[in-house]
Amino acid sequence: MIEDTSAANTDPAESPRETRPSLSGALRERTAELHTQAERAGIVNDILRGTATRHGYALLLRNLLPAYEAMESGLDRHRDTRGTALFARREVYRADALRADLAAIAGADWPTRRATTAGGSSRTRTRAIWAISPGGRS
Repeated sequence: MIEDTSAANTDPAESPRETRPSLSGALRERTAELHTQAERAGIVNDILRGTATRHGYALLLRNLLPAYEAMESGLDRHRDTRGTALFARREVYRADALRADLAAIAGADWPTRRATTAGGSSRTRTRAIWAISPGGRS
């Protein structure tokens, strides 16, 4: 994206500066199609239509939990790594809230119930990304 600096720039020898989108803006842009697909299928579609069951919603939370636990663990381990510190903030941590919601929705015995394969796969992929390098990149 090129920033329009024509109004503020009176020196014609200076060229426009290139700006980078924010992290949230970049994520929104790059995941827009995936979000649209999710909104049209499965439990997310049911939630948006108001037809989700308590069991279905609890299963969604149960499957999200391993990925959040792995992400938060990676953020904690690499908190002091350049780049990671920018988004290793407590407000992005959701595992405790997911656990509390699961206890309220599914009962105190929810930890004894298995997550589906998708939940375990998300955790495995997230751990693998953090294992590549502290910033999650090779």
